[in-house]
Amino acid sequence: MTVALDVLGRPVEVDCEDPETARVVRLLLADLLASPASDRLDEPERIPVQGPPSPARLAGLVAALEDTVIRLGAGHLMPRAAAVARSDGSVALLCGEPDASTLAAALLRRGCASLSDGTTVLDADTLEVLPVPLPISLEPAGALSTIDVPAEPLEPRLLVFAEHTPDATGTHLDVVSGGEAAYLVGSRSARLGDVTGGALPVLARLARRVPAYRLRYADVAGAAEEVLRLWPTD
Repeated sequence: MTVALDVLGRPVEVDCEDPETARVVRLLLADLLASPASDRLDEPERIPVQGPPSPARLAGLVAALEDTVIRLGAGHLMPRAAAVARSDGSVALLCGEPDASTLAAALLRRGCASLSDGTTVLDADTLEVLPVPLPISLEPAGALSTIDVPAEPLEPRLLVFAEHTPDATGTHLDVVSGGEAAYLVGSRSARLGDVTGGALPVLARLARRVPAYRLRYADVAGAAEEVLRLWPTD
C-alpha cells in the first residue's frame, strides 16, 4: 500500500506493508497528502514503513520525512524551529528543542495553524515560510490545529527562543539583538552553505525584519499567552 505525499512541491511515497498501516499514516500525515489529481513526472522519494504502526515506527517515519525535507529544501534557509501561523498569514518562529514543540502545541490550542515542527523552510529571497506540517503528536486523531493554513503569503513576524525553566516564576522575556538572532538562527540551520545567495545576507534580512526574544518560563500556557501578546498584528 502506498501513501502519496506532497513535500515542498515534490512527490514522496510512503510504502506500507498493510492497509491498517496505510490508514494510520494517512491520518497522521493528512496535511501532506497529495491531491488525487496530481500527475507528477519526476521520480518520487520513497520511505518504507515495515510492520504494524507502532509509536516507534511512526516516530521513525516522521524522522525520515524530516531528513527528506532537508534534502528537498536545499537552497532555502532551514532553521531547526517550529512555525505557527495566524489566519492573517503572519508567522511566529519558535526555536529551542524540545521546548519549541511544546510551546507550538499550546499555540495551536489557541487557534494557530502548524506550518512545521522540526525544520522550518524559508524562501531565501522572500523569507516566506514554505509549509511542511509534520505532526507534533504521533496520535493520528490528535490534531491540534484549529485553523487551516492561510492562503496569504506566510511571513515571519516574530522569532522566539524558548526555554522551559521549571523553577522560573512567571515568564521572563529578553530582547535579542539582530546580530545575536542571526547567529542563533544560523547555528540552528541545516545545509547553511547551500543557501541561495549566501546564508549571511539571508540571515541579516531575517534579523532586520523580525523582532526576536528569549523567553524563559515554567508554565507553557503563560508562555503561549506571552507569545500572542508579542506577536505583531499588522
